[in-house]
Amino acid sequence: MDKEYQILNHLKEEEQTSQRRIAAVTGMSLGTVNILLKKMLKKGLVKIERLDARSLRYILTPRGVMEKSKLTLNYITSAYRNISHLRQTFVQILQEELEEGSLLFLYGPQDEVLAVLLDALSQMRLSYTHVKRGEKLPQGAEKGLILVWDLEDEQELEGKGAINILERL
Repeated sequence: MDKEYQILNHLKEEEQTSQRRIAAVTGMSLGTVNILLKKMLKKGLVKIERLDARSLRYILTPRGVMEKSKLTLNYITSAYRNISHLRQTFVQILQEELEEGSLLFLYGPQDEVLAVLLDALSQMRLSYTHVKRGEKLPQGAEKGLILVWDLEDEQELEGKGAINILERL
């Protein structure tokens, strides 16, 4: 996610904050936060109000709110495009690799990628077996189609014919 967006989002939630607090919440260095806040001040996205000799308040300007909204929309659009591409790639792999009557195994963590895959499988009305990371594949799984989406899982199943979906993106 864009660093400016993270700062704008934090300021919307917490006006009375410090650069140290922003750095801690966003995981950025204090220097990065300082540079980005100066840049946002110049752009008119943020203004500073001095509360006392040691305290400042960062205020999101209307222009800053608009920029945050624009960045949010860009993020959502990009995420949707990526999810659609993942789904299309998954369907293509199934069409190319899954033979009639073959078993399908999804090997990996229960995460967002799995959620996209399960949604596609549900719409295609295909059955599958999800094997969580670290669990053993069922007997004879090598005869079916084994799909992974993580390099660690791919390496763990080396020699078993697993296909890493993300390498096809």
